[in-house]
Amino acid sequence: MADAARNYVRPQPQEAIELLTRLRQETTNALEDVRRLVYDLGPPVLDDRGLLAALRVRVEHLERGGDGHPLTVTIDGP
Repeated sequence: MADAARNYVRPQPQEAIELLTRLRQETTNALEDVRRLVYDLGPPVLDDRGLLAALRVRVEHLERGGDGHPLTVTIDGP
């Protein structure tokens, strides 16, 4: 879309403006989607109880051996 707008700048400036406006809106929407995805990737326990608690929850899952092979993990923290 940016390339098309560049091609329209001189011969058809109104079309270029319309393309750039649409491009800006689509970029804004994409950025909002990415922010929402990143926010959703963080476990709620991280926000609720902090990093150390989130790590402990993750370690509990690893120690149960999700793939059939238990793993021992030690966390040394307050």
